[in-house]
Amino acid sequence: MNYQEKITCLKTYLSDDIKNYRDTFKTDIIYHLNDDFSKGNELLLFLNELESKEEIFSFVDSLNSSIILKFDEGDEQIGDFIHEYILQIN
Repeated sequence: MNYQEKITCLKTYLSDDIKNYRDTFKTDIIYHLNDDFSKGNELLLFLNELESKEEIFSFVDSLNSSIILKFDEGDEQIGDFIHEYILQIN
């Protein structure tokens, strides 16, 4: 997949209908990315580390699961949590 295809895949997956509680955090990811799915958005550079649609889906699902299991609303902001998670892949 080229970079633009990865961006499109991520945007489509994040925009899918909410099917379960974990999916509700996709909105937070979109918000963290400033709802900007252009090549110029540096927040999307983590996509360079992912090779396929399955890896992108897995990354988003893993991030959502981590939010459920590890995010402490009393100690941190959701955007900071998402940012730190994304940095782990780079």
